[in-house]
Amino acid sequence: MTMSHKIVFRRKVRMIWLEQALSISANQGTWDFAKNILEPQIAAENSGRETISKVLEHIKNICFEPPENAKSLLIDALRLCNTNTVPTSILCWGMTIAVYPFIGSVASSLGRLFKLQGSVSRNDIQRRMCEKYGDRDYVNRITLYTISSFLDWGVVNSEGRSGFYFAGRKDCIHSPLLISWLFEAVMISQGREQMAVSEILSHPVIFPIVMDNFNSQFILSNQRLSIVRENLNEDYVSITNIK
Repeated sequence: MTMSHKIVFRRKVRMIWLEQALSISANQGTWDFAKNILEPQIAAENSGRETISKVLEHIKNICFEPPENAKSLLIDALRLCNTNTVPTSILCWGMTIAVYPFIGSVASSLGRLFKLQGSVSRNDIQRRMCEKYGDRDYVNRITLYTISSFLDWGVVNSEGRSGFYFAGRKDCIHSPLLISWLFEAVMISQGREQMAVSEILSHPVIFPIVMDNFNSQFILSNQRLSIVRENLNEDYVSITNIK
């Protein structure tokens, strides 16, 4: 399978850069302003114009100019960021999996394997991604960029043995607004217009996040989502802005 570079990280992206960019965007700063602040920081850790350019491209797409189906998601993320009541890292996670489908695929595979066996080898995750996407050399490389980013974000840790990973920090969220926002992010990342509530709550793509004391009514705080009961005990969420 030939993949567009628009769905993948082509370099490691640090969480501190994403959080800075999201904060600037939330305060109505322009991309040019954010770029002038971030570029020296990125250059201090990366040599080469191409690498710096790719990192900046990823940050821009997540925090300033997402694809059409995630624009409303970003607008709400910026509002939530300005409340100073939700972890910015979760907003960055949700935007990243929505904007970059390959990142969501890596997260889903890791989350699934963490649940099954606790730790995950680099070879296991690379093999799974190659089975799904093909193009072995390229997929191996971009998978490592993604895992390297996850390690920086603290959601994945590395064991003493080289090339083995286990789940890192988990954030517990309570805010109905943030939970309903994250539901939308998961659905966009999966390219789904409808999903069962139970499927979203247990989806491996959000393995670093725990939704505490969930109530289905939380979903209604997001005007782009609706909820229906399709059988005796299963609620489904529908999203209206996937194109």
